[in-house]
Amino acid sequence: MDEILYEYLDYGSYLLDYETNFYLSENIKYAGAEFNRLHTRRVRLPEGKGNIIYLMSNSFDKTIGMINNDNFIIPTIYKRLFYPKVITGRFLGKRYKVNVRKQVNERNNIIKNSTILNPYPSMNLVGGEENVLFSSEFISILNKLSPDKINGDKNSNNRIIIIDADSFNFKNGASLNDNKTNPLFLLYLAYFKTRDLSKLNVNIDMMICHKNTFIKFNPSLLNNKQVWAVFRKSLFRIMNSNFDD
Repeated sequence: MDEILYEYLDYGSYLLDYETNFYLSENIKYAGAEFNRLHTRRVRLPEGKGNIIYLMSNSFDKTIGMINNDNFIIPTIYKRLFYPKVITGRFLGKRYKVNVRKQVNERNNIIKNSTILNPYPSMNLVGGEENVLFSSEFISILNKLSPDKINGDKNSNNRIIIIDADSFNFKNGASLNDNKTNPLFLLYLAYFKTRDLSKLNVNIDMMICHKNTFIKFNPSLLNNKQVWAVFRKSLFRIMNSNFDD
């Protein structure tokens, strides 16, 4: 059966002549997706200007997999994949510096050969109207390397973290120590400690993506039992795990 990828079609009207058993699935635009519920359709990233999409995985190879596995639709206006060449910060009062310059050529070749994006190795992102994908295995550096957000319409200037569910799979019965670096499990524990995730002061939209399903949420909005119950049910389903066990 032929497959029509609507993200590559120009805007306009089309007449489809297909058999009665033809399967047609509709995707959903990011702005139209409801928060906290499990969606069984692929999501289309915002198509305005100045959007930054942070791809959160546990390795650069997993990030490339996120781009190529069709979990979400990347409009053609997204041209470049950014990744930092040098990472600095502080830990236990000491300054650290991670130099990844030696990986630049290798990663450039991977991006050019396995995606339709252009590599964008740099010290930091520059503000502007361009839409950019951001490869990050370290969420702590996002604000440091990203330009300030400029107000605009709902399709522009978004800051969205997409979490790869396959990178952070949770296994029932595993020890707390085994899951201490899993951001989804830590989010779950944080709610039971605070009962209000808005206290974490993390106000950024996020998505958890797995195959043709996704959850859209913002920790600052998970601030009561009713909202958390909806998100918790969706989280258990997409992760195929019950954290309460």
